[in-house]
Amino acid sequence: MPRLIIHPGAPKTGTSTLQRFLHAHRDVLQKRGIVVLTPANFRRSPFMRACRSATRGGKPMERAALDAFAAEFADVDTVLISEEGFCSGFLLGGWNGPGGFERADLSAEVIANLPFDDIRAVLTVRQQRGFLVSSYVHRVKLHRERRGFRRWLDEAIAPDRLSWARVARAFETRLGEGRVALLPFEIVKAEGAEAYVRAFFESAGLDGAGIDFTRVHAANVSASHLAVVASRAFNRIAWTKKGRSRMNARLTRRFPADRFGGFRPSDPRLDALAELFAEENEALARRCFPDHADAFLGGAR
Repeated sequence: MPRLIIHPGAPKTGTSTLQRFLHAHRDVLQKRGIVVLTPANFRRSPFMRACRSATRGGKPMERAALDAFAAEFADVDTVLISEEGFCSGFLLGGWNGPGGFERADLSAEVIANLPFDDIRAVLTVRQQRGFLVSSYVHRVKLHRERRGFRRWLDEAIAPDRLSWARVARAFETRLGEGRVALLPFEIVKAEGAEAYVRAFFESAGLDGAGIDFTRVHAANVSASHLAVVASRAFNRIAWTKKGRSRMNARLTRRFPADRFGGFRPSDPRLDALAELFAEENEALARRCFPDHADAFLGGAR
């Protein structure tokens, strides 16, 4: 039975940057007995669709489907999965009422029931303020979000349900202490994308020898305020999903954040959010990723 190393997200924590790097190095890793599964070759599979449904509160996974999935890798040393669909149940901001991370329990349960005897999870996390803003931009760019940020915050977000400590407890309870590592997205801002991917390899217990980390490229670069406003305007037109995605990608390229300034909405609730979780986040950082605690805590500002 192979071991499983799983990076389930959370979404909006640098997952695309990591997945593109892993996918680009899948041949190198496979020579070491590590099979890499990322959205590029995994997201549309029937198995992953069933996992996403289960993490959103749908039907439980059938044992036959789990066993069939495991049988594919019977002769492999390690399976490495990076797919934020396992945490899709708490991607923020849909039209189904205020929400937060309350589905973390379901995500942890689905992962704990995957048919592997040795499971290690690496969760990527992000300060609540940046996580909220990035989630909003994501919905504008890809999901035809028409509401302004304040209205979206009023109608779609339950701020007191954004506890990363609760997420960590959910995974540690089901997988066991010592089987869950946390890694903060803020490494990207403080040290660069290369340092972030190196830290992931270390957290996952993977040997990075021979891996060309200089090939890391940040994905989904921050959008400017002008790009977000323009995307909202264009998304009032009934584009197809692919059409919206292309239009918004062009707008982001035309109005890059480094020239126009990033999208930074002003709302007193964002400051209140930082204060609400300040003590909890510091305790979590010192316990789970002390080497990167300062980068993470600096992201509250």
